[in-house]
Amino acid sequence: LSGFSVVIIQYLLMTFVSLTSVLAFDAIGSILVISLMVGPAMSARLITNQLGEMIVASIIYALVNTTVGYFASIYFDVSVAGMIATITGVTFLITVCVAPEKGVITRIIKRRDKKRLFEQELLLLHLKTHEGQERYTIEAGKKTILEHLHWSEHKFDDISKKLVINTEIEEKNDIYYLTKKGQRHVAYISEFYGLPSAQKNKF
Repeated sequence: LSGFSVVIIQYLLMTFVSLTSVLAFDAIGSILVISLMVGPAMSARLITNQLGEMIVASIIYALVNTTVGYFASIYFDVSVAGMIATITGVTFLITVCVAPEKGVITRIIKRRDKKRLFEQELLLLHLKTHEGQERYTIEAGKKTILEHLHWSEHKFDDISKKLVINTEIEEKNDIYYLTKKGQRHVAYISEFYGLPSAQKNKF
């Protein structure tokens, strides 16, 4: 659609990469060539999916790696190429851990946050299910909730406290009630997940 031949561009890039690799191997050494060709590109790929942003990020990574590696090699009196390669590896590992979408630590944090949100929504749905029933004061009591949801007291206190702070539920004598904000959250949950009316479900 843009008028460019993908095949021609691919072979041009392969040609330039090959020429650069051959010339650079003799000029700066194999270790430095491999680390700078692979490391910055891999790091940039982890933080963006846009080609333009990826190129800019790769250049920034390469500049940081070479600058830090050069001065570190002088300070420690070691090989410049080896230190730059080491810094490249370190920055890649850091990126693997903290990349915005694909980082290991980032994914762990997001998974934990999703689990907490699910538990909060589960408690809201439990209260909505028994709302208006004669046994509501029993079903919405702390003791019964712990039995039905199989939660520890510490876990329940943590979840309920956050919902109280968010003004989605309120507590009176260990009985929990949905607020207007909590009602809206339950309505959103039902619509989002395609759930039937909470009143028809029983935990």
